[in-house]
Amino acid sequence: MYAVIETGGKQYRVAAGESVEVETLTGEVGSSVELGRVLALVDGDSVKSGSDVASAVVKGTIAEHGRDANTRVKIDEIVA
Repeated sequence: MYAVIETGGKQYRVAAGESVEVETLTGEVGSSVELGRVLALVDGDSVKSGSDVASAVVKGTIAEHGRDANTRVKIDEIVA
């Protein structure tokens, strides 16, 4: 399963266990975050979007803050 999220004015395709580099997030390295707004959930041939994903959440852990205005986040889980 993967999700399409929007954070920092950009869209990202994320899956559990992956890392993604997003715009700067506040928080210490190792702290938990909920990433942006979920736009779509894809599980095999099943695609959900709009009101079907209104309660979906992507949770991650801040892995590092980059030298630029970026933060690397490890995706822990996608809660549908």
